[in-house]
Amino acid sequence: MIRVKENSGFTIIELLIGLNLAFILITLLVSSYLFSAKFAFVTSMNMDSKEVLLSSAGKFQEFIKKREGFILKRGTEQEILFIFTPRDTVLLSQNSFRVSDFCPVNKIDGFSLRIFLTDGKELLLSGSSAIKEEIPEEGYTSKDIDSVMLNITMNRHDYIFQIVVSRTSENSFKDIEK
Repeated sequence: MIRVKENSGFTIIELLIGLNLAFILITLLVSSYLFSAKFAFVTSMNMDSKEVLLSSAGKFQEFIKKREGFILKRGTEQEILFIFTPRDTVLLSQNSFRVSDFCPVNKIDGFSLRIFLTDGKELLLSGSSAIKEEIPEEGYTSKDIDSVMLNITMNRHDYIFQIVVSRTSENSFKDIEK
């Protein structure tokens, strides 16, 4: 009688090669998933901080345009402070921008604030050195300021906001009569 050998199944080497290929494929899939998740997270964080900056700057513009009186003062060593009411304040410092109870923008690279006064003078404030020298101790009121230009640098992008201080219609008519 002749015996026939039947080869069925895989050898241990074939199984190890298959497992290695499967692990390589799984590693590639997981690393590409993690990379795309990190990219999505960083992008959404940048978009969130930009959105917070734009909404805070919009609130700042609204405060200046709609309020009759405000005071521009020095805060502490490196801060500029706009006071509209005791509750409505705007704080600019070397690396943050905060409007009242809005979420603060903490990751700004820098700012410059150009203030055009009603007497024709212009103040350029950026960083802490100019703040001490340019703003007098008593500050400026809304009657002294004609317009404000705020330039904020964040994530290597410049955001520029030009704001004209509103005057009441009564004051406008008084100027026309003269």
